[in-house]
Amino acid sequence: MYHYATRVCDIVGVREDLIHLWRDYIPQQAIKHPFLMHGILALAALHLAYLQPSSSLRQLQTCDRHQAIALEQFRFILSSPVDPQLADARFALAATLAVSSMARSCAGSDSAVLDVNKIAELFILTRGVRDMIHLSAEHIRTGPLAALLHTRRFTEGTEIGLPPNISAQFEAVQHMLQTYGLDSSALHHCQTALLELRGIYQNIAHILRTGNVELGVLSRWQVLVSMEYITLVQAHNPPALVILAYYAAAMTTVHTAWYTQVWAERALHSIGHALEVTMQRWIRWPLEQVQDLLSVLSPKLAD
Repeated sequence: MYHYATRVCDIVGVREDLIHLWRDYIPQQAIKHPFLMHGILALAALHLAYLQPSSSLRQLQTCDRHQAIALEQFRFILSSPVDPQLADARFALAATLAVSSMARSCAGSDSAVLDVNKIAELFILTRGVRDMIHLSAEHIRTGPLAALLHTRRFTEGTEIGLPPNISAQFEAVQHMLQTYGLDSSALHHCQTALLELRGIYQNIAHILRTGNVELGVLSRWQVLVSMEYITLVQAHNPPALVILAYYAAAMTTVHTAWYTQVWAERALHSIGHALEVTMQRWIRWPLEQVQDLLSVLSPKLAD
């Protein structure tokens, strides 16, 4: 707990105006609600494993114990009647699990721990954060944790252009979706996911003009995509996996969390293994961008 309290900025990777929530308010809630305490202790153990490779096995075992308890409690909360007194702790646990689940898949040296099914599970878990918000929407939006809902975005109606080569990539994927032979339902959900992802890329381009991209900017896509699209990913549908590869490439623009680069690399590794040979060419561009940290979107890196 001491490590969490003193290194919360490094552990969670958030902007300064949110630090006091993660450092002060959320631990106060965790003292009252043990299920949340297990969640933040799992996250702290993960960061210690990252900082201390020589003792990483012990720290990961500690993480897994706390994470198992937190997840069990999370499922119980989801299936129980809504208790207004648990609103803040419930939402904080959902947000903590969304971070720690992604970070856990990057811990250790085994890239096989992040297969396509694990990625789909992460999407479902992230949607649990949205469900927690809906359960106590008014309280969360007006309460102490409201700032966790706010990520930097361009104003609706603002024209944000993408570099021509990225626009060309999205247009090529769009053409592939139309000619691959998907049924009408799969085509609709893939096209919608691609359109939402293009919006994420536009938002990244806007943010990189003046600041850093936060994880919440990217994880928003995990909530926006439909359950039908996630089901296509679980079924290893090739076009759905190609879109997912473009999402993985975008993850490298987040520099405030220690695990995002590794997550992107491992996600693409798993997607490559799941794709049939004839579709491998569609992930060459995302693979190149992961190595280059998608610098084509960043004026600072491109100069």
